[in-house]
Amino acid sequence: MVTLIAFVVIFGTIVLFHELGHYILAKLAGIRVYEFSIGFGPALGSITWGDTKYSLRAFPLGGQALPLPVRERLAQALPEAAPARVDPRLRLA
Repeated sequence: MVTLIAFVVIFGTIVLFHELGHYILAKLAGIRVYEFSIGFGPALGSITWGDTKYSLRAFPLGGQALPLPVRERLAQALPEAAPARVDPRLRLA
């Protein structure tokens, strides 16, 4: 049991620093990060600070630094390049 706990703690630490690298590089590149989470599955707890939601999830064997999608970044940077809304009545054959 101690070996399993040690594995989860060590692997979780590796995942934390790995995802922290993604987060820091995204921030340095000027990319907003929607969510920074450690683990996967349902969220055990979360807090929003600034533009980013920080969460701890149920299974600590992974993580993510979820950036703002490219389409939304382009729409913010170049509003005239944002895709136009398509009329739902328009049928493309």
